[in-house]
Amino acid sequence: MSSIFMSYRRNPQGTAVAAIADGLQRYFGTEEVFIDNGIVPGDQYPDALESRLQTCTVLIAVIHEGWGDSFKERRHKDWVLHEIRTALERRIHVIPVPIGNASMPEWTELPAEISELAHRQAAPVGPATYTTDLNNLIRQLEKYVAPATAASEDPAPRRKRLWLRLLISTISLFALTPILFFTGGETLWELFARPAAISAVMLALASTLATTLVVALKPLTDRWEKSAGIQGVRKMFALYWIAPALIVLASLSMSIHALTEDDNLNLWKISAFAAFLLIAFWVLSFWFQRTADRDEEWPPPVTTEHAVFRRAAHRLEQRLVDGKKSRKDYTKADRQDAELILSKLDGARKELDHRARASMPAWVKSGYRSEAVAYLSWFASIVALEVVATGVSVFGEPAPRRSLLAAGLTIAIAAIFTMAGLSVNCLLDRRNSRRWSSEIMEWQQKLATMVHEHGATPGRGRG
Repeated sequence: MSSIFMSYRRNPQGTAVAAIADGLQRYFGTEEVFIDNGIVPGDQYPDALESRLQTCTVLIAVIHEGWGDSFKERRHKDWVLHEIRTALERRIHVIPVPIGNASMPEWTELPAEISELAHRQAAPVGPATYTTDLNNLIRQLEKYVAPATAASEDPAPRRKRLWLRLLISTISLFALTPILFFTGGETLWELFARPAAISAVMLALASTLATTLVVALKPLTDRWEKSAGIQGVRKMFALYWIAPALIVLASLSMSIHALTEDDNLNLWKISAFAAFLLIAFWVLSFWFQRTADRDEEWPPPVTTEHAVFRRAAHRLEQRLVDGKKSRKDYTKADRQDAELILSKLDGARKELDHRARASMPAWVKSGYRSEAVAYLSWFASIVALEVVATGVSVFGEPAPRRSLLAAGLTIAIAAIFTMAGLSVNCLLDRRNSRRWSSEIMEWQQKLATMVHEHGATPGRGRG
C-alpha cells in the first residue's frame, strides 16, 4: 500500500499536481505515492480512497489559490475535507504544500475540523523554483518514507570488462614499448629496462600535461560540454570538423617527423607505427558510425554520458513540442516511450549520484572512465618491464651495479604520477557527476510536466 497520500482539489493547476506526483513517484516508487487518477477503472472510488487513507504514513495537502474559500462551496461530500480530517484524527503526518502563488490560509479560513492545518510548517512548490522546492519536499518525506531502491546495472559484468580491458592494454603496451624504443646493440637487460625508464618519464609528462590542459582549457571544455548532445553527431562534425582534422594532421606530422629523424629507423618501427594508425582509424570510424546510428534510434538510448542523456532528453522535448504544435493525437505508445525515457533518465541520475559519492578505489574498480584503464595499464606495463629486466639481471646477463635502484626509482616515478592522474580524473568525474545529476533532475521535472500536459488530467473523481 502507498505511504504517501496526495490530497488536492481539481482545479486549473492540475498539471502542477501531476508533476509533483510524478517527481515523488520517481524518487519513492510508484506504489509508495497515491494520487487518485491511479485508481483502477471499475473500482469503488470511496472504498479505494478509504483504503489508502488507512495505510498511508504521510498526507500531502496541496493548496492552490482560493483553496481556503473552496470549503464554503456546497458539495455532496467534500473529499478533501474528509481526507485531511481523517489524517489529523489518526495522527498521520500532514504536510501542507502551497503551489503556484498560493499562500497558507489562516486558521479562521478553514473548517474547525482541520483548522490546526494552518499551524503546520508548509513546503511550498513554486513554478520558478520547482526543482529546488521539490527536492526540499523529498528531504522532508524521507523522514517517514524510504526512497525506492535504485535498479542499477549489476557491477559484476562491468568489473569483468574492466579487468579484461586492463589485461589487454597492459600486454599490448608491454609488447610495443621495447619495439618502439629499440635502438639496436642493447644487452638483454637494456632491452627491457631502458624502455621502462623512458615510458615512466613519458607517463610523468603525460600526467602533468593532461592536468595542465584540463585547468587551462576548462572554459573551452565547459562551453563545449554544455552544447554536447543538443545536435546530432553528424551535424556537429559538419560544423566543427576543422578542429579534429587539425589535431590529427598535427599529430601525424609530429610522428612522421620523429620517425624520419631517427637514425635507427627500421622495419619494426615503421610497421608498429602503421599498425597503430590503422587501429586508431578503425576505432574512430567504428565509434563515429555507432554514435551517428544511435542518433536515429527511438526511443533514444540513455546513459550517464552527458552528451547521450542530454540528446535523449532534447529529442523527447522536441517530440512533445512538435506534437503539441501539430495537434497530433498523443497515443498510448507515445506516452509509454516518454515514460521509458524518463525512467532511464532517473536510473542514470541515481548512478551519477553514486559516482559522485564513490571513493577512489571504488571509482577505479567500477570502470566509469577509460582514463583509469589507461593510467593503470601504463603503470602495470612499466612494472612488468622492470620485473623482466630484474629477472634477466639475476638469472641471465649481468646488469649495471645499481640496476635495482634504477628499477625502484622508475617504478616509484610511475606510481606517483599514476596516482596523481587517477586522483585528478576521479575528482573531475565526481564534480561532473554532481552537475550532470542536477541537470537530469531539471530535465525530469521539465519533461514530466510536458508529458502530463499531453496526458490525462488528475482528479477526475473529485470536486
